[in-house]
Amino acid sequence: MKNLRAWGVRQNNLKDIEVKIPLGSFTVICGPSGSGKSSLAFQTLYAEGQRRYIESLSSYSRQFLNKAPKPDLDGIENIPPALSIEQKNSVKTSRSTVGTTTELIDFMRLLFEKLGDVKCPDHHVTLYSDSPSSGSERALSHFQGQRGYILAPVPSKGRLMKGKALMEFLKTEGFRRIYVPSTKKDKWIKGTHLIENEMGEIKDLEDPKVKTLPAKDFFVIIDRLQFDSEERGRLADSLSLAYATSLKVSKENLFPRATVLTTEGKMLQLS
Repeated sequence: MKNLRAWGVRQNNLKDIEVKIPLGSFTVICGPSGSGKSSLAFQTLYAEGQRRYIESLSSYSRQFLNKAPKPDLDGIENIPPALSIEQKNSVKTSRSTVGTTTELIDFMRLLFEKLGDVKCPDHHVTLYSDSPSSGSERALSHFQGQRGYILAPVPSKGRLMKGKALMEFLKTEGFRRIYVPSTKKDKWIKGTHLIENEMGEIKDLEDPKVKTLPAKDFFVIIDRLQFDSEERGRLADSLSLAYATSLKVSKENLFPRATVLTTEGKMLQLS
């Protein structure tokens, strides 16, 4: 790894020092007040990085930019273009934080959103946002070689249609079967994203005995298939349809949702 190297630095109260700082790393300059931290960071490294960058621009562009004065030093090498954040912000309120005062809060928010992992506070597993493609890969990683179903959840609350209207809508959409889960409590398999329970009941909407839909939570059966690598395309298509269906049937589904269920009663919830 290359180092940024500066030698013979005499800016302000710095006494002919030499520094080597690894590029592409996070480096902290610390020390007591008056030791020369700002002289090194801002008036030497930042000033020279900015000055050299501006000198690489056209003369037309340079006239619109304020160039920092050249620092007092013998030499510096491997210095990239530099940015600095002002140390002081005069706008302060009782609600100010380090993030708002330094104006870093928006950048940190984006950093945590893009690079951070969301954890379930109850089960301590990482939560994912899955496309049909990535969801199919996760399903195959858990259930390779098993048989099961792709389901679209229909919560008991927030249904956009009820009773016979919902049943007729499902039939019109081409769905013929629903899955009613067991009344027993779901059990999370520790350290995984899987739920385990006894198999519930599958009902055929064309059956004359099925005159209405359950008032409790149930699932629309989108597809029944073998979880196999050769079925990856079909699996992704079924998940895409499940996502779309979940939004059509309930306002409780604030985002697309789908459930993968094996014939052994293991579930993987995707969204």
